[in-house]
Amino acid sequence: MADKKKKTGFALAFWLLVALVLLIIFLVKKDDIFSNLKRTGFMDKVFGKTPELIQNYQEKEPKKGKETESSDEPLVIEITPKTVKTEAPKPSLAETKKTEAVTKTEEKKEEAKPAKVVLPDEEKPATAKPIIEDKKEEVKTVKTETKTEKPKAKTNLSLCFISIDPHGSINPKVVTRSVNKTDSPLAEAIRLIIAGPDTMAPTEKDLMSLIPPNSKLIGASVKDGVATLNFNEDFSINTNGEEGFKAQLMQVVYTATSFSTVKSVQFLIEGEKVDFLGQGHWVGAPLTRNSSF
Repeated sequence: MADKKKKTGFALAFWLLVALVLLIIFLVKKDDIFSNLKRTGFMDKVFGKTPELIQNYQEKEPKKGKETESSDEPLVIEITPKTVKTEAPKPSLAETKKTEAVTKTEEKKEEAKPAKVVLPDEEKPATAKPIIEDKKEEVKTVKTETKTEKPKAKTNLSLCFISIDPHGSINPKVVTRSVNKTDSPLAEAIRLIIAGPDTMAPTEKDLMSLIPPNSKLIGASVKDGVATLNFNEDFSINTNGEEGFKAQLMQVVYTATSFSTVKSVQFLIEGEKVDFLGQGHWVGAPLTRNSSF
């Protein structure tokens, strides 16, 4: 009995639920149901009479801005046809070349004969007056600095050369020459008398040097009034004989003693002291101008 009552309760609850669902559907779709029953006359056809509730029912107007499914107006769709571009056929290569040739010929004719454009008086441009601007030329003074070399200091050296008189006698001749100033004027003076006189100078054109031409001064020093002059081996060989040895010794002694610090001259050959030059010219001791050469 309990099971039977339980099943009856379930069935009753099910039908109540179905009735509730149908009621909800009826309430939601009430307008549509009444509208359809009124338009179709369903109640007249089935029951022979339409209730006053349905006959007096007024259909609600659809809200603006919303489309209804029962709209009788046909749906119009506008289709805009697409414009189809048709390309012109491309000209052949021969036609293209022919067209280019004709175009170039026409361009040359136009260049050869330029068209003259005649403007009316009103349209002719007025002759523009040249504008002359006074431009002052800027003269830039460029200072050119020329480096002038300072003239070298000069000094006078007394040089002894040889003069031969008409009788054949050998005589010492001291001349003055202006030369560039040096740190060792004594050595410079000895080198100049070895080189010989300046034949272009009026005071030296008739003079000569009898010092062997291959002679060289190796060193020179002055101490206590004595000038020690060291010559190479060629200084001891004179091809002019005994008179030549006498003349070369006079030239060196007179030239060296022209300096105020020199009183006598000591000769050296290749750094060694020798007693004689030639066959009897004593050079073992310092010589002065008063020595017998």
